[in-house]
Amino acid sequence: MRTKYIHWLAVVSLSLCAAHTALAATQHMGDGSDKPITATGSRNWDTSSTFWRPVNDGSASYTIWTNGNDAAFYGGSMTITATEDISVGNIHWSGASGGLTLSSSGGKITIDGAVTTDNPQWFKFDGSVAGTVSISDVLYFQFTGGVAFDSGTVITVDDPGSLAR
Repeated sequence: MRTKYIHWLAVVSLSLCAAHTALAATQHMGDGSDKPITATGSRNWDTSSTFWRPVNDGSASYTIWTNGNDAAFYGGSMTITATEDISVGNIHWSGASGGLTLSSSGGKITIDGAVTTDNPQWFKFDGSVAGTVSISDVLYFQFTGGVAFDSGTVITVDDPGSLAR
């Protein structure tokens, strides 16, 4: 009887893990109307604004952010401000110029994944940050303003020479 219980528990556990993995997806940020997505300037990051698409080809409707997904940003220089607690897996920045600043005001950004770019520019943190983050392929990386880290936050940078003050 005990063996059947352990087997049943293992099947349920694996099913829940598979369901969680299937829920994670990449969401692409835009301005709510552009196709394909390109954005510059400042934008708030919350779970109620419809700035996100499941693809970047204009074929899907904008929707709200789902915590735990991966995020992709496109365009010129951008400042994204979390106005509530946001959790994200990986972040990808694809910008022709400028860079990406992640900040928080009224919320914390928890990243559990990699921050990457396909056009090395700058990447900045400003505000409350948590998680385990790997930053790669950026020209320079900087902490600005009043950045605060939760206990246990780990940030690794592939090129220590990219750290700026």
